[in-house]
Amino acid sequence: MLWKKDKLSIRQAEISDSEPLIQFLMEPGVLPYFPMCELKEVEDAAKVSVSYRDSNAAFTAEYDGEICGNTILYISPFTKNKRQCLFMIIVGEKFRNKGIGSMMLDHLFEVAKNEHNINLLHLEVYEDNPARKLYERKGFEQYGVHPKFLKEPDGFRDKILMQKKL
Repeated sequence: MLWKKDKLSIRQAEISDSEPLIQFLMEPGVLPYFPMCELKEVEDAAKVSVSYRDSNAAFTAEYDGEICGNTILYISPFTKNKRQCLFMIIVGEKFRNKGIGSMMLDHLFEVAKNEHNINLLHLEVYEDNPARKLYERKGFEQYGVHPKFLKEPDGFRDKILMQKKL
């Protein structure tokens, strides 16, 4: 599947796309917004994330031919849970604040609804994550908080639970 808008194209992820995903996650200032703290954890998470390609649920975005981000729908293998899912999105630092994340989310909404019959998307975001503004603009609403979910060297951080009906 190929989705294209302006200079952005989105395709099904390939196994080799785990490398750029690792690079995006390891960019300065990114890991505080993910529940990982070292390279080994990031490598394992990238491998698992890209494996969702087998379910047509992991995608790689390219801007003007250069990989700029990834999205993953964590599709449940259990029938009872298939109407909803958690997802992940990451945009490389040099591609942020250009509308790319917004277009990637539009693609994800389309795939979730039309190909996977998902009608409720969830996301987990730490309280100070600047991407929260994007999620709110795209219609996500907060429905819960996990207080002191993440233990950092300087203290605890809350995890905000958000959802959007498709």
